[in-house]
Amino acid sequence: MSHFQENFVAQSAAVRVRFGAGVRHSVADEVRARGCSRALILSTPQQADTAREFADLCGPLAVGIYTDATMHTPVAISDHAAAYAVELVADCVVAVGGGSTTGLGKAIAYRTDLPQIVIPTTYAGSEATPILGQTENGRKTTLTSAIEAGGSSLRDFIRSDGSSGYFQQQYFVYGRANDKGGEPCRVCSAPIKMIRQGQRSTFYCENCQSQKTMRSSK
Repeated sequence: MSHFQENFVAQSAAVRVRFGAGVRHSVADEVRARGCSRALILSTPQQADTAREFADLCGPLAVGIYTDATMHTPVAISDHAAAYAVELVADCVVAVGGGSTTGLGKAIAYRTDLPQIVIPTTYAGSEATPILGQTENGRKTTLTSAIEAGGSSLRDFIRSDGSSGYFQQQYFVYGRANDKGGEPCRVCSAPIKMIRQGQRSTFYCENCQSQKTMRSSK
């Protein structure tokens, strides 16, 4: 007796998985389910035709196509793609392909906080991991660099050896503004903004983060 399921939907707090033959034809439904209406479709140059197919499937929900996803996720490509997403006022990304495209989707999400929809066409597995690998100046790194950097120090916290973490120096928005003004956004250079809500501070870039995203972020 086979336990194989021909189609299923699995939902967790962090991710929703939808599996089944022909499920790609429901990509527009998944965009709407995220509360989005301006999807940027991603692919490698070799899969540009597939990206256009998915743009057609999304119809008016697709605002653009970016087909320069590259192996090992070069930082320069990620920065360019993130800036393009901001320019289009995209509110989600749809990554179609293998590890290169999935990695680019992760990199854009990391820079802009946009939700991702991933349609894997290979068994790379990147869509199932929380790790982003990227390359810059011939060197490959991952976002486990937060651990290597000693974590993040909040206020006056120090470790037992007297040292503090310094990963906060790489934050994109958190802690990068105050009542007097903000530092420039690492993606679009607009000043980071800060608002206070219930004795808590929220930091955001009004160009890169929509009001909907800002309200849901902590």
